[in-house]
Amino acid sequence: MTIEAASPSDGWWFVTVEVAGLRAVAQIDGDPMGIGQRIDGWIASLDADWRGWSGERVWESIEGTLRLTATHDGLGTVLLRARLARSLYLDDWVADVALWLDAGGLRALARGAARFAAR
Repeated sequence: MTIEAASPSDGWWFVTVEVAGLRAVAQIDGDPMGIGQRIDGWIASLDADWRGWSGERVWESIEGTLRLTATHDGLGTVLLRARLARSLYLDDWVADVALWLDAGGLRALARGAARFAAR
């Protein structure tokens, strides 16, 4: 999955979810006003707790079209699910993908998110 900024100054992101046989792209509100939780902080919190946590940890874009859910199995593996919707309308498309990560790989993900947010 890749997340690219359409323009760092306008606060809109183009999000691309890409897995074998699927490529979904949608524009989401990057929350330039800071109303919601920052994505880089959320990922950094996962990295800080790389040894594990109970339940789901969720990050959602301000308008709800991108939702990331992370669970930890307690054995060093994290399941990261990404749900990307083209819009809020229920009759539009939704892509839901799952990515298994070694908990140690969260550090690289957190660094990438910090670089992205610093743009």
